[in-house]
Amino acid sequence: MQYKRLISEKFKNIFFYFHIVGDELSFMKSSIEQSDARKYETPYQKAGFLNTIVKYDLEKDFVQKRQQILQSMTKQEIDKLAKKHLPSDKMHIVVVGDKDKMLPG
Repeated sequence: MQYKRLISEKFKNIFFYFHIVGDELSFMKSSIEQSDARKYETPYQKAGFLNTIVKYDLEKDFVQKRQQILQSMTKQEIDKLAKKHLPSDKMHIVVVGDKDKMLPG
């Protein structure tokens, strides 16, 4: 079962050194904004949105403030949050694929 240890170590190294790269930050921001826009399309979704505002006593402009926070986030902040909340030593790594192609011999 040495290959399991090897795979585990390789993945832990990948996650330990993981940082957001290239256009990932702008893609993430854009994806979140687009998903937010779709959250309020139906009357039921709008009612749920209003319920959230009342339930948590949110300010009327909390969506705009959240967007400002999202747009001002930097690569360094994302990396720091990922390191804090995604510790590789506590992850369970699942490898899925064709066993015959993945294992030697």
